[in-house]
Amino acid sequence: MVRGGIERYLKTFPEGGYWKGKNFLFDRRLEQVPELKKEESLQKDVESVCCVCKAPCAEYRGQHKCANATCKVPVIVCAGCQEAAAAAPRSLNCPLCEEGFELRDLAKPDLEQLPGLKQKAAREDGPRKKKQRVAAPPSSRLFVGKMPLVVDATKLRNALGGGVTLIRWLADHKTQAFYGSAFLECESVAHAQRAVDRAASSAGVRIGGKRLRVAFSPPRDGETWPPTEHKELERPPIGV
Repeated sequence: MVRGGIERYLKTFPEGGYWKGKNFLFDRRLEQVPELKKEESLQKDVESVCCVCKAPCAEYRGQHKCANATCKVPVIVCAGCQEAAAAAPRSLNCPLCEEGFELRDLAKPDLEQLPGLKQKAAREDGPRKKKQRVAAPPSSRLFVGKMPLVVDATKLRNALGGGVTLIRWLADHKTQAFYGSAFLECESVAHAQRAVDRAASSAGVRIGGKRLRVAFSPPRDGETWPPTEHKELERPPIGV
């Protein structure tokens, strides 16, 4: 699993990073590849083959599926074998079924042994009291939360209507994973006030359909803002 989705990873690492191959999409784009990766390198990544003729192929076309009734996963069929596959769909098998793997026969994992799951269940069993947030005084610094993981500085500035001079993505101290929050510095308190008012309106401030939380967040006493190590990034950190 890639946290935030493959699309976010490929946008963060346009030359591919550790990603190998193509990402199949269920829309008209059909597939997604790292935008700066050369075609020669993409071809070297191909390990998949046509399930009919076994020739190397990296395009899913024709909506063919594995004939195994307990599987039914999509299978790759090259352009030259499309007619043969359509004529004999029961002959199509995915690589795992061809090798005799039966994933449904494997023992189910004991999810109760996963770290933190029991504590989470205990929290969900009892009612939780909602903490009342105390509104911070007006400030040129804002806190923005509940952002989608696939976000960038341009989208955020446009959503807030401009006036943002600095974006500090907030990440987990250990993993450096982004959880949808950031501190922003606005040109003035007036710009910040407009963003807060806009977020509180019935329309709200949205990115990718998600409504953002926007609130004043003045620096604490003794806090250095912006931090001395701050670097302006177009996209949030991907984490480790």
